[in-house]
Amino acid sequence: MESPRTRDPDLARLKQSYRAALGADPASGKAVRRFCAVAMAIHALVMVIEHRVFGDVFAGISMLHAGVFAGLVCVYAFLSHYRPIASAQLVQALIGGLIVVLIAQSEKGIASEYTPGLIFGFCAFPIAAPLSVRQIGCTILPTLFVFLVVPQWRTPVDFETYWLNAIFPIIGAIAGLLSTRVLDAIRFSEFEKRAELERARDELKALDAAKSRFTANVHHELRTP
Repeated sequence: MESPRTRDPDLARLKQSYRAALGADPASGKAVRRFCAVAMAIHALVMVIEHRVFGDVFAGISMLHAGVFAGLVCVYAFLSHYRPIASAQLVQALIGGLIVVLIAQSEKGIASEYTPGLIFGFCAFPIAAPLSVRQIGCTILPTLFVFLVVPQWRTPVDFETYWLNAIFPIIGAIAGLLSTRVLDAIRFSEFEKRAELERARDELKALDAAKSRFTANVHHELRTP
């Protein structure tokens, strides 16, 4: 059941203003670029390790790695400057999709060495940009679903092994969503306080202007009775 505060139309408009402000805030783009830079550095390191350790396997997925890296560069250099929220979702989709593909192509399937990377991604996604739970859920939940289905379809494992390796990514996804909810609530609270201060400032200016007009009228009447 919705609370009166949730049904408050003024609150709904304030939340719309909050979302619009986040999308237009240069700080959002900067946060995406920082996350993207870290993702590119980690991705480059992973590519080097894979090439040296799994040379034959890496040859088969080198184009995939190149495509993901090119996508990250595009987000960093262009998209994050204009659409930071959509850019953050794209970065998450690229990272999550790459890890799921690497898990699926592994002979171990869901028990692959890449599975911890998915946990890290789910927990790190909330810091990529100021996203809502719904926005980040659009990338985390589909990625988690594909992870739970595709590797098992390609390389079946026993029930115990499956859940032993699936439980931690599931917990990571839940932690990512909960972290997003907490961080988003904190950001909205700060935005709401700033809006209240601005509203109080505008009201004070209006009162000051009214007082000035009243004083001017009194002075005028006293000078010209």
